Amino acid sequence: MQSVKQILPRLLFAGMLFSSACGAAKTEALSDNEPVQRLVSLAPSITEVVYALDAEDRLVGRSKNCDFPAVALAVESVGRIDMPNLEKIVSLNPDLVVMTSLTPVDVMRRLEDLGMRVVRLRADRLEDITEALRRVGALLDQNAEAEWMVGLFAGALADLTAKGEAHAGAAPRACILYGCDAPYFSAGKGTFPSALVERAGFSNIANTAPVAWPQLNLEWLIRQDPEVIFIAGDGEAESGELELQRLQSSALWSQVSAIRNGRVYFIGGNALSVPGFRALEALHRFSEVRAEFP
Repeated sequence: MQSVKQILPRLLFAGMLFSSACGAAKTEALSDNEPVQRLVSLAPSITEVVYALDAEDRLVGRSKNCDFPAVALAVESVGRIDMPNLEKIVSLNPDLVVMTSLTPVDVMRRLEDLGMRVVRLRADRLEDITEALRRVGALLDQNAEAEWMVGLFAGALADLTAKGEAHAGAAPRACILYGCDAPYFSAGKGTFPSALVERAGFSNIANTAPVAWPQLNLEWLIRQDPEVIFIAGDGEAESGELELQRLQSSALWSQVSAIRNGRVYFIGGNALSVPGFRALEALHRFSEVRAEFP
């Protein structure tokens, strides 16, 4: 099983070939200026950062959704992102609880009332990936390691973006779907999945939606007629093939160009759900698909 840190160099090589305002709930420096020694993470993206920084020995609690890398499953679970077990968190005696905007503000305030120090980060935009690295790196006194990884991530991102910008043809219409069963959720303007698909050289049809994470109407989607559909999930690529077969047999879905032409691609591993390093895997896949168009 590869670690988070081992993934980044591989992604760099490959590249060469629900939102709200954020902010720390309290000051991020311990009163005695010592780095955090006992941390509870309430977000998969934060847990991945902790492992990437080789600071997993300080992770004493995680949300039940924090399942990557696999060794994180051995860390004590404190429940769901949106409804953690507060008594469990307190019992772990953490120096700090780190959450993202996926956790309700009310949870943050209740933890503060219990005497917990809390940092709440934004986690929906592309830039939030490197911001989380820097913020958590500073809290854990791993600034140099964090900056090294930020540079590696930024380099891979730039290489893949350059490939997308090199295409001379019109940007093909693309759509990201989180499953192909109603309700049809997608990623729109300002989100990290939309930024990735656009960097690869596509035009995201969901960017015209009035909200960042829209629920698309099937009739509207058919009218937009995307040329390619990316299905986000946490399973294997075979799931995408099964979805394509099912959609091609549908009288409605078969009207869409992407379905008729077999341009449906499955992006697994939560690469389009968790704003972390695996986002580069999604961008690399987007880049490969874009190369198939003029």
